[in-house]
Amino acid sequence: MKPTIVLCAAFLTLAWAAVWGQGGAPTDPQIAAIVVTANQVDVDAGKLAESKTQSGDVKAFAQRMVIDHTGVIKSAKELVQKLHVTPEPNATSESFQKSGDENLAALRMRTSRRCWSKCARRSRRTWSTRARFRPSWPRAAEAC
Repeated sequence: MKPTIVLCAAFLTLAWAAVWGQGGAPTDPQIAAIVVTANQVDVDAGKLAESKTQSGDVKAFAQRMVIDHTGVIKSAKELVQKLHVTPEPNATSESFQKSGDENLAALRMRTSRRCWSKCARRSRRTWSTRARFRPSWPRAAEAC
């Protein structure tokens, strides 16, 4: 429970600093939206990493990231309900969401490009070792 509280406090501090830099002190509803959005971005990144990786260490880290950040979201939502506050989207939370979506799109593109590159290399290898009239794309694409 303590790590969750520490993470929540850290995100609240970062959210406050981000909004303070924009010229105004954030309100409680704005902070709630920032915390939930920032953690949701990390949950989405963790799920993507977990689904794409083949490394056991990366998969374990991604699972831990999803569990931790989901816990922070749950704690933030419980706190918001307890305080009777409705999260209010703001420039900072929208900025976090936009940059998170851009990062996920770039990671998806990178992994798909890597997969097709790997498939093309395998195809060339099998193409040169087999008869020239039997392309091996289906088998190479299945390996990805």
